[in-house]
Amino acid sequence: MSFDRGNPFHVLPAAAAAVAVLCTLGLLLLGLPVLGLGGGDDDGEEVAREVPVAYARVVEESPLPAWRALTRTFAGLPEDWDRQGELLTAASVPHPLSCVELAPAVAMSQTFLVEESNVQATVAAWPAGVGAAALARMVEDGPGCAPSALSVQVVSQVPLGVEGHAFAVSGTDAAYDVLAWRRGDVVAFVAGTEREALDASASALDEVLARELAGRCAEQGSEPAGALRNQVHAGADFTGRTRGEPVRTTPVDWPELPADLRASGVEAIQVPGPASSVLPVVLPAQPGHPVWPPLPEPVAFPELPPDVEPQRTEAMARQRIPDPTGPGCGWDFAATMEPEYVEQEVRAVNTDALRRTRAALVEDGARWQREVLDYWVDYAAYVDAVAAYRSYADEVARVSLAWDEIAADWADYERAMEEWRAAEQARTDLVEAQTRARERYAEEAERCQEWLEEDPISPEYVLYCPPTYPAVLDEEVPPSQPEPEPPADPRPAGQR
Repeated sequence: MSFDRGNPFHVLPAAAAAVAVLCTLGLLLLGLPVLGLGGGDDDGEEVAREVPVAYARVVEESPLPAWRALTRTFAGLPEDWDRQGELLTAASVPHPLSCVELAPAVAMSQTFLVEESNVQATVAAWPAGVGAAALARMVEDGPGCAPSALSVQVVSQVPLGVEGHAFAVSGTDAAYDVLAWRRGDVVAFVAGTEREALDASASALDEVLARELAGRCAEQGSEPAGALRNQVHAGADFTGRTRGEPVRTTPVDWPELPADLRASGVEAIQVPGPASSVLPVVLPAQPGHPVWPPLPEPVAFPELPPDVEPQRTEAMARQRIPDPTGPGCGWDFAATMEPEYVEQEVRAVNTDALRRTRAALVEDGARWQREVLDYWVDYAAYVDAVAAYRSYADEVARVSLAWDEIAADWADYERAMEEWRAAEQARTDLVEAQTRARERYAEEAERCQEWLEEDPISPEYVLYCPPTYPAVLDEEVPPSQPEPEPPADPRPAGQR
């Protein structure tokens, strides 16, 4: 039996096509139809129903390497895994990742009972170079294109294959994980509710898959960009296999400074020019008392012009070269049509790429000269801005000094006011104390007179009379002082 990988509409052998139906046992996993292999629309509520089942013998002898690698992978899985039904050989990517529209060329799936947990195992092979792009799309687009009833999140990386990811799927009636990892253009999946069982089954599945891909898959460590070498897949973005051809040019001379710019003060300097040692101005706080002169209008802090990107004198011109093996697992692995390679046409394209790369380098030299001229102009403006800012800083310093002198006058006034208030309070306190003492002395003298008239030798008179004259009445009350005058308003009459 043979196949033609030059035909993009190549189909699998008839024995494989006969099994392109849904497997009822494949839906046993979690009891959820969404974990089945169909990947259909979930807008309505799922209703349990019987699904017709048909099986066909797996044709391991198919000449397609992808077919043989996948069937042998499933055949080599541990014998203690309880297989739930037959191997489905016309499967799709596990739901809901199947919403990503990059269909595999070959996909097989089967449900197993692993450590008393249902695990759905799926292995899919894409055309040459497309497997890496397919998994990348699932990671990027899967959470967004999944049915609205389901939430899909990429929760972690999986240390299997070239790259691996763990997806958490949840919904009203569903909660499970999908582990997906890649080798070349082959992506393996395990889905279920028990993470420990998934990790164990994924590790065992990857061990068998790696063994079966050895010698069949050309490059297991392929990158998503390899899909651009697949003409059927890439379409207008097709690049083919390329290598970089170095293209070099000599540095251009410094530009000539035009006379008009030179006359205006612009100088030809090394780029970048030196930064001036100017510090940002710290403005004085606005006081509560009147001040003069006012602060000058703010001036922007001078910023050194951005440096000029150096001229590029080297670049790599992409040159298409023959691609007999193909990207990823290669052209033969999944019967991918090898892109057309006409030597004369390729040579013309490569020559044009070299020409365009050289032209780009020449233009970059002109770009560098233009930007250097612009830098010289901007640097001259920067120098002027520095001078203006320094004048502004000097003016702020002058104003700040004037304000400090005014603040000192106000500080003297405040001290004088404090002293005046203290003196006035002391005078008031003395007057009040003398008034109280005078009243109290008069009362005591009057009482003594009464005691004298009643009984000159009474104990009260003998002990308490005559009353003691208050010493405070001998203190001289200082005259009241005038209140200190505040500093004069320094502002001109028209500015008050």
